[in-house]
Amino acid sequence: MKKKLIGLFSILFLLSCNAFDKNISEQHHAFKDNTWYRFDKLNFEFPVQKDDVGSYVVEFFVKTTKEMNYAEFPFHLILKKPSGETRVKEFEFPLDSTTQIQINPNEYMLPLYKNISVNDTGKLVFSIEQLIPKYSTIGFKEAGITIKQQ
Repeated sequence: MKKKLIGLFSILFLLSCNAFDKNISEQHHAFKDNTWYRFDKLNFEFPVQKDDVGSYVVEFFVKTTKEMNYAEFPFHLILKKPSGETRVKEFEFPLDSTTQIQINPNEYMLPLYKNISVNDTGKLVFSIEQLIPKYSTIGFKEAGITIKQQ
C-alpha cells in the first residue's frame, strides 16, 4: 500500500512540474568575453501553440560583472507577435535595486509587459539592442527573457 501511495505522489509531482514548466518559458544569451557589442541584437523566439494563447507577463533580466561601469543602460525592444503586430519601445534599465528587482548581486530583472495578449499561434519574437553609445560595453555576463502565462 505504501509503495502505491509513493508511486501516486511521484506521478502527481511529475505532472505538476510539467504543468509549471508549460506556463513559464525562459531563454538566455551568454556574452563572449563579458562584452555586449553595440549593434549585436539579441533575438529570442518563443513558439505559441493553440494551448498557449492567452495573456503573458514578460520580463528581461541581465547578469553583470564587476567591470560594469554604468548605473543604467538604454535598450531598444522590438516585439513581433504571431498575428503580425509589431511593437517598438525604448527602455532604461537601472542596474540598482532601488527602481527594479535585484535577484542576486549583479543580477537584475526588469518587467517589460505585465499583461500582454497573444491571440494567435506562431512565434513570439523579442529583439533587443543595447543603446550605450560605445562600440563595446564590458560587464554584461548574460541576458534573457522570461515569459509567464497568466
